[in-house]
Amino acid sequence: MNTAAGMQQLRHAACPALLLSPYCLSLDGATRDCHSFSRTAPGQARESLDRSVCWPASWVAKEIPDARLLSLEYAAPASGWEGESLPFRHTVHQLMEKLAAAGVGQRPVIFVCHSMGGLVVKDLLVSAKAQKDERLRRLNTNAAGAVFYSVPHAGSRLADWGWYLRYIGGAPAKHVQQLKTGPHLEELNAAVRAMCKSGQLPVLSFSEGQPTKLGYIPTHVVPHESAYPGYGDFVVLHDHDHISVCKPSDQADPAYAKLMAFLHARVRTLRKERADAAASSMDHMEAATM
Repeated sequence: MNTAAGMQQLRHAACPALLLSPYCLSLDGATRDCHSFSRTAPGQARESLDRSVCWPASWVAKEIPDARLLSLEYAAPASGWEGESLPFRHTVHQLMEKLAAAGVGQRPVIFVCHSMGGLVVKDLLVSAKAQKDERLRRLNTNAAGAVFYSVPHAGSRLADWGWYLRYIGGAPAKHVQQLKTGPHLEELNAAVRAMCKSGQLPVLSFSEGQPTKLGYIPTHVVPHESAYPGYGDFVVLHDHDHISVCKPSDQADPAYAKLMAFLHARVRTLRKERADAAASSMDHMEAATM
């Protein structure tokens, strides 16, 4: 079954100083799984997680009240027998269109990503730069930061095995094949590295510190060497596995505390840049009327 990319507004702000886009995706694109508090020890079945609370809406919205919070999701089945999702390139373009239609890109935007969602966002940033449509191109030019939770920047060996996370057996779907190491991931990473090095896109990356139980086999789904893209800040979350890495247990959890330190720093910088631009504009107006 083809499932279109979807977008959910977690919090609306009439005049946001910042457009914060949590893009927390697990392989199956289930936003609720990534946003829920973790109530279980690392490695336990994801079905046991409390899915009733969305921590970005509950916590981030209170700390940055003038931010607009958006959540994106899409279907990315882990195996061929689960059903086909949209081709990867089509998915990226569809997400760009949905974001632009929602006004994302008119103000600075920070992407918060989990797992394969990070690869989608990186592809989106690179693709947006090449667009002729200014609405889409702004998704690149107004990108103001990226946070990656266990994103396989260099791929994941599990893609070569043909299964991922809780799924075993079956041929890998098109999206999972994107996780294989190769020129495509290297080119994406080089492009985003250039954005980071230029100062346009500050980056914070998290890595899982605990193995995830896949059937009877505990393994690091995204090892440290793949979770670190080679630029930006890097934090190992020693108490979290691949499933819980983006589910902070409380606000003292480094998975949340480090994120908020990054976001607050970016918000301060963006507000200063906006204030400086407004002051400069006023100076020009006064000079023109003299």
